[in-house]
Amino acid sequence: MKSRNTVIWLLILIALGGFVYYYEVIAGKKREAAKDSAEKIYTLPADQVESVRIENNGIVIRCIKDNSGKWTITEPLQLAADGATVLDVIATVLDTKIQRVLEEKAKDLTGYGLKEKPLRVTLTIAKKDYSLLLGDLNPTQAFVYCKRDSDDQVFMLFTNIRQHLDKELYDLRDKRVLHAQKHQIKALDIKSAQENIVLTHQLENDQWRIIQPLEVLADNKEINNFIDLLNAVPVKRFVAEEAGDLVQYGLDQPQMVIDITLSDDKTHQVLLLGKKVDAEGGAEILAKIQDKHNIFTLPAEIETHLFKKANDFRNKNLATFSTDDLSGLELISPNQTIILARKKVTYSYEWEMLKPEKAKAKDTVIYDVLNILLQTQVKEFIDQPEAKTDYGFAQPVLKINVLFNGKAQSNLALTFGAKKTTNDLIYVRVNDKIVAIDVAVLKPVNKKPADFKL
Repeated sequence: MKSRNTVIWLLILIALGGFVYYYEVIAGKKREAAKDSAEKIYTLPADQVESVRIENNGIVIRCIKDNSGKWTITEPLQLAADGATVLDVIATVLDTKIQRVLEEKAKDLTGYGLKEKPLRVTLTIAKKDYSLLLGDLNPTQAFVYCKRDSDDQVFMLFTNIRQHLDKELYDLRDKRVLHAQKHQIKALDIKSAQENIVLTHQLENDQWRIIQPLEVLADNKEINNFIDLLNAVPVKRFVAEEAGDLVQYGLDQPQMVIDITLSDDKTHQVLLLGKKVDAEGGAEILAKIQDKHNIFTLPAEIETHLFKKANDFRNKNLATFSTDDLSGLELISPNQTIILARKKVTYSYEWEMLKPEKAKAKDTVIYDVLNILLQTQVKEFIDQPEAKTDYGFAQPVLKINVLFNGKAQSNLALTFGAKKTTNDLIYVRVNDKIVAIDVAVLKPVNKKPADFKL
């Protein structure tokens, strides 16, 4: 009997637990969803919105989404839209919750500023419109009076909602200067009064080279920063939708032309930079995309970042090599010659000093020297050596030869010459090129035999 009562109570507890779980968890979630839905202006799927229309003070801006999801402004002008801003408008309408209902069936909207030309935002899904009207702010300025177009209920939303929805044409249009990803760009041609710089991009190994005014390896980081700037800088103002006479903008003879060639070799994006003008927010540069009609401005401070010389784009590494194929290292100075050899031992490598004496060598010291060479940055390029200048290579203070196995890498010869008289630099000949580097580099690489001896 006692056992039977226990079973009955156990069944009652299980049933009660199931009821509590259903009521509190499952039904609770449904109640929360219903409450959330009731507090929202509209409960609609954001990804199905196909049109956004903003009307304010008689001005209408309409954005349409195509089948690929790209947004375009169709009214008052045909323009590319800023997709992120359009999506923010949609999210604001659909995610905002009503803070307080004032009237369920308002008969007079005048006192709320909802009768005469309110701000009207309309979302369209499957050819059906869903409109939100925004009127005056309440006396505390904390809320804005609103209503749906489909009913007479007047409610309040937080004031900042109006800031998200009260958009002008400038806010909604695409303000990007460049429409190309770095991996799509095959060449850059930068023309200015200073010089004409031509850079090519080897897409297969993602390496940039300068081919004009000289042929040298380029610094990928510098070029990527240049492209990133063009991608990131926004248009400050749209001055004219139709350019007309380019002389008034200084664009008939632009101070800079940036010609970007994409990977198909046919598509070009050409940016023209004209004269500088004073504006309310500071100086600006007039600009134009060659095949577009409008004139816009960019912040004047961009000038210092875009007006580059060829040397700004050069690879400034003193040496570039891989340590995988190393066979030896030689350090030759007026007082001594150190020769080090690398040999394979079973599955690893060992270094040995051959001169001035035979001994096992410290590979850590050797790689310290090599890493210094790899990390040293060139301060000046001497592309046209002057005959009257003594670079000190006839009596160098140090010669370093980096030797390699096979044909994958050529041997590297670095000759440290005289110090430059005007600043703390030293001339170095790298194979057949002359550069100047920080003189402080010399001391940590000018080792003695004892430094290498294990």
